Amino acid sequence: MNKQKILPITLIALVILLISLAVYFITRPKNNTSNVPTPTPPPRLLEIAENEKPIVSIVPTSDGYWLDLKISNIPEYISQIEYDLTYTAIDQDFEIEKGVGGTIDEITNASFARKILLGTESCTNGCKYKYDTGVTGGNLYLTLITNDNQVVDLQYPFSLLSVVDFKKAQQIELEDFTIKAQPADTGFYLLLKNPANTYSLFSSGLGKGKLVSTTPESEKEDDSLLTGDYLLQ
Repeated sequence: MNKQKILPITLIALVILLISLAVYFITRPKNNTSNVPTPTPPPRLLEIAENEKPIVSIVPTSDGYWLDLKISNIPEYISQIEYDLTYTAIDQDFEIEKGVGGTIDEITNASFARKILLGTESCTNGCKYKYDTGVTGGNLYLTLITNDNQVVDLQYPFSLLSVVDFKKAQQIELEDFTIKAQPADTGFYLLLKNPANTYSLFSSGLGKGKLVSTTPESEKEDDSLLTGDYLLQ
């Protein structure tokens, strides 16, 4: 091919390229920074002192299917609380993790209470309940949200034990803390870890029995009952 034929072809290719570039710059979307939403910063995690952390009470019913949850000593700068109670149950010989959660938007008198079912309910035509079995403990997770949108995450582990099993083992334990005792009532006991190095024992009954010892050693105001707060020394 001679130079005279190459030149027109080159010019045609150059024209096509220039037209393509012009069409691209005309039709391409223009950046409009004014319409780009500003990302919302995530809530900032906040640490609070032990004496400012809420105190938790979880009292089991005599059948062990319900838990009466009460949270008190809530700081006045907390406007909202999200709670999530998780536990392990037995279903057809398999261990499954289950949970119950909710949000508290209205906090009065620095406390609130909820009744929690360990199971499921159906209230389409009268309420019917399916209770979970084999529950031995779990964790209560609290997310405290402050007035200026800061977040405090807290965890309260607990163990649940029937009096029948309590009498057999002659002890109830949670993590590294053990209460050796001889319960004298019926129902269920629940041992919970509260702030300030305190373990709290709750009962569906009166909490009567003989306290033998705790490991590690602890202090308790009233030794006439098994229930109450055990302060580690």
